[in-house]
Amino acid sequence: MQFRRPPTDSVLRPFLIAKDVAESERQLTILLVEQAEPRIKNIIMARLHSYFNNYQRHPDFEDLYSEVKMRLVRYLEELKGNPTTQHCKDFRSYVAVIAHNACNDFLRQMYPARTRLYKQVRDLLNAHPDFTVWRYIVENDRGGWTCGFACWQGRNVTARAADWLQQFYESPHAITEALAPDTDIQLMELDDLIAAIFNQVREPIHIDDVVSVIADVRGIKDLPAISFDSDEDDFAQNLPDSTLRIDKVLEMREPLKLLWEALCQLPSEEFRVYILYARDTSGEDLITLFLATKIVTESQIARLLGISIEQFQDLWLRRLPLDNESIAKELEIKIERVYKLRYQAGKRLKNSLSRLQIKV
Repeated sequence: MQFRRPPTDSVLRPFLIAKDVAESERQLTILLVEQAEPRIKNIIMARLHSYFNNYQRHPDFEDLYSEVKMRLVRYLEELKGNPTTQHCKDFRSYVAVIAHNACNDFLRQMYPARTRLYKQVRDLLNAHPDFTVWRYIVENDRGGWTCGFACWQGRNVTARAADWLQQFYESPHAITEALAPDTDIQLMELDDLIAAIFNQVREPIHIDDVVSVIADVRGIKDLPAISFDSDEDDFAQNLPDSTLRIDKVLEMREPLKLLWEALCQLPSEEFRVYILYARDTSGEDLITLFLATKIVTESQIARLLGISIEQFQDLWLRRLPLDNESIAKELEIKIERVYKLRYQAGKRLKNSLSRLQIKV
């Protein structure tokens, strides 16, 4: 049987068939400038407009924009290197997938209140009989989690979901009215709101995107968008009424930094038991606070726990903080040892932090 090359978007053809290095680089530049860069900027600004007051001079915008381009170039180089085994039917849609994934990663790192909403949505999707969650893999990207009505399980996300999201961020009032035509959207139960989103999109959608829509609809925010070239009055007016105010973050950061340093001095087994259980007086897991104040990164914690970044994200976003029984199961040790390790870790930490009035 004659081999048929997988279908590929025609806009990629000049780049894929270019033979010499100079022509290949020229075609790559054309792809990025004409096809990718405007779409990347539009998606980032639509998703994160409240954070980037002046995106052309905002360092985080440049970092995120560069990260998306880096992921895209890596994908294109892999596509050119293996043209018979890989394909891309819709290049613009793939650009959108990479840009949305990068925005989701950024939001997850910056906003603990949004992360709490993610946990709430994820738990509901798993528990509700009409909804379901499944893993998706995007070619040459790390993939993630898809959700939808139970009867949709296994179906792929298409460009329709990305187009609907773009419409939402460009015209949120119109989409909000469509989601709740006969009621106040703020009064809708979470399961009703999720069902309304599914009915509007009419196909599976990434969980991160569902959370972003709900966060925007309900005004769930964390750290304020600060323009460093604005005056004090502008700064005061831009402070949102959020769960974690910037002044609180600054107050928390130094003692949390000292606590993290003390945790890192614990023996490995004590560290794992303590960090999986640790929570503040409100019940918030300390890992979320460490990440919110940028004391440590997800990859650093994953490495100390001895698990992959994907395993850590699943653990952090879905299950933390763990109770003693869950820790015993997670670490495959007896629950009596969990109690002993927690006691030893707590004693060491109290000794290390005795000069500070920090409860551990």
